[in-house]
Amino acid sequence: MALPIALLTLVPLAAVLGLALAPQPDIWQHLWQYVLPRVLANTALLLVLVGAVVLAVGVPLAWLTALCEFPGGASFPGH
Repeated sequence: MALPIALLTLVPLAAVLGLALAPQPDIWQHLWQYVLPRVLANTALLLVLVGAVVLAVGVPLAWLTALCEFPGGASFPGH
């Protein structure tokens, strides 16, 4: 039963792979000119914002966790 389902999920992947291996020449020009700069800018912005939120939220919470004593903490190794 799992094999037909697995093969069915591979159909879209095979279609995308087939299109990527034999693209139209003007598609790559369009992607490089219009799509990829925006996608790369969004990715860079996401990287910076996620890093900032992790630093702003994660570091203080980690500090508080290391500083405070919690009930039942003695049952864990190292306490």
